[in-house]
Amino acid sequence: MEIALYHPFMDIEDGSLIKTAALYWDGLHTIVPMSIGHPYHANASQEAEREGFLKPRFVHSNDGAVERAGYEFFEDVKDNNEFRLRFAQLVKSCGAIDEIPEINRHLPIHEQKWLPIYLEKVSWWLQEVFPHREIGEHLIVPGIIGWAYMSRLASVIAQQDGLAPLTNLPIFNETLLDRFIDYGQEREENQSQLVKLSMQMVSIDPNVPLNKILRFRDEHRDMLLHFRRCMREFTLQIAAGLATAERQRVLEEIVRDRIVPVKEEIEARLRERRIAFGFSFLDIAQATAFGVIGAGGVNILTAIAASLVSLTISLVRSFREDRNIIEGHPLGYLYRVQSEFGARE
Repeated sequence: MEIALYHPFMDIEDGSLIKTAALYWDGLHTIVPMSIGHPYHANASQEAEREGFLKPRFVHSNDGAVERAGYEFFEDVKDNNEFRLRFAQLVKSCGAIDEIPEINRHLPIHEQKWLPIYLEKVSWWLQEVFPHREIGEHLIVPGIIGWAYMSRLASVIAQQDGLAPLTNLPIFNETLLDRFIDYGQEREENQSQLVKLSMQMVSIDPNVPLNKILRFRDEHRDMLLHFRRCMREFTLQIAAGLATAERQRVLEEIVRDRIVPVKEEIEARLRERRIAFGFSFLDIAQATAFGVIGAGGVNILTAIAASLVSLTISLVRSFREDRNIIEGHPLGYLYRVQSEFGARE
């Protein structure tokens, strides 16, 4: 079983993210406070929960992962003055950009996701750049700080539970996240981002129900395993310790230079076989029919029947070759997904 851990938000409104995740992962978790019994309200999340694909990973203030994340986040803030200055710049610029929606400029974090002792320490060290307020059970913090902390918490939980951290945050907001990726989980982080980029090559019809996607994934598990191995091999090419922006550039290059060409090659070869198959059918039918007539034969139905036998043989051979092309290439899974679920123009 391969499970992804989505962050920073508890609820997922993006149905396309859930559906593409379902084509690769066996399950998807989000970080949910123990006191919240029904965390999913978005339609996409509720559908995924009903299908058993989306599940909460519950946390509370005494959770070992929460304690470790608070400690590591505080250590990063405390020990690096340059980092604190960078935070100050980002927080001020983030608050000054009116075009950024409020939900992105400020992030609510439930009190059970952050151990109070470390929250107080971080607040003290970042007092000049830590404008925050409490609303009910939530601490409202600048988005930059919230994203950074939730990334730290997600990486700790992922390492502890054997999950792969997954996010759809805009790249320009991830400039600090390399500090909060535990490099023991770097391959899983790289794999998640590479899978996300690869799946973006496929435009899934939004009307496809999730249960159909899950059924497709399970029916093509062998192809999926090939695809997973390919993703892992690619992630091994990414050097350890790269900053977030540099790592993202390498991932994009892999998709552009390695994944897209292979998928296009598969599509081209399949198209060529269909065209060749069509011409061979015409040749067979015409040669057989006209050959019988030219030789004085009177049973044209026999000639047509013979051409249909040849057609059937060619058809079976063509399908077998097409299937071998797809199954023989790990990236053939993307082609099959596109053929099955690709949105129609």
